[in-house]
Amino acid sequence: MEAWRSLIRRAVARLQAIGLDTRDWTWGGGTVLMLRYQHRQSRDVDIFINDVQYLSYLSPRLDDRETDDLLEYHEQANHLRLEYPEGEVDFLTVAPVFPGLNPQTMSLEGLPGDIQLMQDKEILGQKLHYRAAGFTGRDLYDFVAVTRSDPDLLRDRELRRIAERRRDALQMALASPNCERGYEGIDQPSLNIPFSAARSTLLDWIGPR
Repeated sequence: MEAWRSLIRRAVARLQAIGLDTRDWTWGGGTVLMLRYQHRQSRDVDIFINDVQYLSYLSPRLDDRETDDLLEYHEQANHLRLEYPEGEVDFLTVAPVFPGLNPQTMSLEGLPGDIQLMQDKEILGQKLHYRAAGFTGRDLYDFVAVTRSDPDLLRDRELRRIAERRRDALQMALASPNCERGYEGIDQPSLNIPFSAARSTLLDWIGPR
């Protein structure tokens, strides 16, 4: 079984164990982009919870149900990470970058009902806003892959405004050797885009100060 399939099933089982249904959370992050664009492989799942109080209920510290094969966990005020042999499940509570965007829905074999999926614009917006200082090579690859498939995102003024506000942090992150190493280490990339070209795509889009 692909790592992401196993991880989303683990995540949903954990959510159901504390009584949450699919209306209480949204699946976002790079794995959702992978499902849409098949541009790389992914070994983590990001679940965004509507209410921060649920993070405590999800913690193995308080409830050890549905924790088979759990290797380790890390808990913060707005973030819970569960580590399994095949990858990581991250439960997060963060304010939407674009609150007016409604999630999309999809069904997955073996899971009950329709799952809410974050829209591309929100996923990229969160990467550019919340992760700017630690923007990774994988974030850069996701940005380039998605905007090549959907160029309208490059013309989206709201999305560009988010990047402009975080210009300095993004520029520093993109200059880091770690960013390039992460980019070169993408698992099964479908696009042959050199790191330098990808970095220029993002920086040129943001523009000078």
